[in-house]
Amino acid sequence: MKTCQNCGEEFPTSIFVEGKRKGLYNRKYCLKCVPYGSRLSPIKKVKTEEQIIKERKQNVDGVQRHRIAVKEKAVVYKGGKCTICGYNNYYGALEFHHLDPNEKDFSISHDGHCRSWEKVKVELDKCICVCANCHREIHAGMIDLKKYI
Repeated sequence: MKTCQNCGEEFPTSIFVEGKRKGLYNRKYCLKCVPYGSRLSPIKKVKTEEQIIKERKQNVDGVQRHRIAVKEKAVVYKGGKCTICGYNNYYGALEFHHLDPNEKDFSISHDGHCRSWEKVKVELDKCICVCANCHREIHAGMIDLKKYI
């Protein structure tokens, strides 16, 4: 008798199928988990809640690392400082302002970090890099971009 690697039940090493003896010596799983001749993998074991949480955390961490890498690369690509005031202390305070909102395909800060670098680069070519303060002043109408472009 062999033991099933999926459910742990014992199963015979041979059976009769259509009047002929068929060997089950090489099987890892019982006939309940994988019926004879089905070539299917066994039913997967249910993951524990800790395993599910661990996998989700790994996925979230991976996405976060990718977003940070794309943001840093984008800031370097656009010069690494605010086009208006020259701020360059922290890359997280730098944002991208679309010069023509009608040509905007997607928002780099919201949707761009999960896209490929090539798509982000095409969108960055339509933008300028500005710090958060200058960006707010641009949208408030306090800064005229014609002086800086």
